Amino acid sequence: MSFVRDLVVFLCLIPAVAGASSVVPYAKAQTGGYAGLATVGLGLEAFERHARAEVLYGFVPAAFAGTPQHIVGFKADAALSATTWGWVPAYFGGGLLYNLSSRVFARLPEEYPEKYYPSTALHWEAHLGTEMRFGKHGAYVEVNMHELAWLAMFDNPGYFGVQDVLTYTVGYKFAF
Repeated sequence: MSFVRDLVVFLCLIPAVAGASSVVPYAKAQTGGYAGLATVGLGLEAFERHARAEVLYGFVPAAFAGTPQHIVGFKADAALSATTWGWVPAYFGGGLLYNLSSRVFARLPEEYPEKYYPSTALHWEAHLGTEMRFGKHGAYVEVNMHELAWLAMFDNPGYFGVQDVLTYTVGYKFAF
């Protein structure tokens, strides 16, 4: 639970660093991006809406994954330009995703030799996105990848291509 505690402390520090008057809280709903078939989140925008940090909860039903998947995550990104109305042409960032399913592991089970398998529960991700804002409302699209997919592409040249390791996110944001 220290990860959750540290995350809450980090999110609470954003208003102090950025100046509370320039912090905009928001809620979001999305699909895709390794974070779940259906994902919701809460976040903060700061520094005149150029920087964002958010926590996410995602769900994948058993019909799509064999067993139900519950995913929690943290993402942070920076926008090249920011606006309340109009197009934000590009933002980029990264984050951590943690799968709570009992069929994955963060620490290697004892029956395997050390470093035999990488973690199947904890992944870092990177994303590049664009957003259209309409006052308090926003719609966005992202291209995402996580480290195991990226490593698989380089470990298996000619078998995996960029199109095999990228996924897409489509979402909606509402600023409070």
